[in-house]
Amino acid sequence: MARTFDYSALGRAGGLGARLRALAGSPMLLMGTTVLVLLVLATGAGLVGVLALDPEPDGGLLAFLGVFFVAGLVSFVDVVRKTGGSAGLEAFASTNGLTLTRSLTVRHYGAHAFRSGSRIVQESVRTREPRFVEVGDAWPMGPLQLAVAPTTGVTASDRRSPEAFVRVKLSGPVLHPLVHDGRGDPLTEDDRSHPFLTPEMDRDLRGFAGPYVLEATGTELTLIGARPLHPSRRERLERAFVLADALASRAESLLVDPTAAPGVTSWTVQTSPPGGRPAGEHRTRSPLAIIGTTLALLILVPLGFAVVMSVIDDLLLGRRLLATIVVGIAVLVLTRIAWLVVRHLTTPRR
Repeated sequence: MARTFDYSALGRAGGLGARLRALAGSPMLLMGTTVLVLLVLATGAGLVGVLALDPEPDGGLLAFLGVFFVAGLVSFVDVVRKTGGSAGLEAFASTNGLTLTRSLTVRHYGAHAFRSGSRIVQESVRTREPRFVEVGDAWPMGPLQLAVAPTTGVTASDRRSPEAFVRVKLSGPVLHPLVHDGRGDPLTEDDRSHPFLTPEMDRDLRGFAGPYVLEATGTELTLIGARPLHPSRRERLERAFVLADALASRAESLLVDPTAAPGVTSWTVQTSPPGGRPAGEHRTRSPLAIIGTTLALLILVPLGFAVVMSVIDDLLLGRRLLATIVVGIAVLVLTRIAWLVVRHLTTPRR
């Protein structure tokens, strides 16, 4: 089934109101922006204070403050760019009657990555017919992976980026659950034994999403790749919808049980979030709550860390290995707290 959308709205960055809505609708982006604003204000005030009060300011201090001030400004410009793209996607969804989802935990989705909470929807658009199609970017969740070593101290060992996903609702349950891990070697021309994929399809999926996982469970088929979709880009969004329709058509002919009534499945996969609200309608956290939580996190967590370190300072004096272990544990606890806060803010309210 060919879909026709008006893509002209994607080019509209929108005014201040649209950008603010995009920012308010993304808890993770709003948390980061709150930190950036504080960073720019604090370093800017520090630069003004040093220059105004000290006739011979320390060059090292000026350089330190200047680097963080410029870094904050550059990051803030990136936030403006992201909110512009998100505002354009909002206009596209509104123009075409689509449902827009931002920064949300979606445990009612069929794919295991969403059900388990290891992925959240960063930003997506979804059609509103019963056999819907949803395309967008997912975001990997979970505490930051850290490495602790006596020589290097505590270092982050993972890098995260958005992951393209395509989700389609089928007319009925699949005969047998299907999970294909496309993160290994590509299918070859001689390999025609796969029940669903052909080598040509495998190449197309890799070309679109990079290494991927394809899962058909219940009445849903979901593709999650390793490459970002960037749904605010027209060519990528168009290709995602074409690919979604192709996957849905093939799944209907090869995977769906023709004898089962539509929507019947051997185990329940919700298509609406808990609480009885239609899919796509969520009570999200208010922007003020997100900003307040971020400020509390920035104040209370470092304060608690300072108190603990002051108590055990004498114990760690001269013991480098023990100090590295203690600091590593403290950093792990702090990142766990931050992750739990982000998880809380991206979970829909009941």
